[in-house]
Amino acid sequence: MTQSTRGSDALFSFGKDESALTEALGAAREDYRVKWWWKYGQPKIDHVRADLEILKDNFGPAIARIMGANGEKLQVTAEVFPNGMPAVDSYRVKLDIRNPAG
Repeated sequence: MTQSTRGSDALFSFGKDESALTEALGAAREDYRVKWWWKYGQPKIDHVRADLEILKDNFGPAIARIMGANGEKLQVTAEVFPNGMPAVDSYRVKLDIRNPAG
């Protein structure tokens, strides 16, 4: 999904301390649109919630890259809802991204 610069692009420029978060969302960002996001933790971000919209054809590769960021330093969980009935054309994905070390 091609998009112009959005306010949510700031989500991907936290800096080196949040590199795992940047990797989790940045790896697939050409494949989705960020509809809403919120960060928690000051001054260091340690928790992000985001709603994404992913087109049906991009869903598999995009979600695989995002969920592939799970590891020792990052926990990513997702809830997925289909959009478009009777034929699904996109998915709404609610992400919860946390630094387990907090």
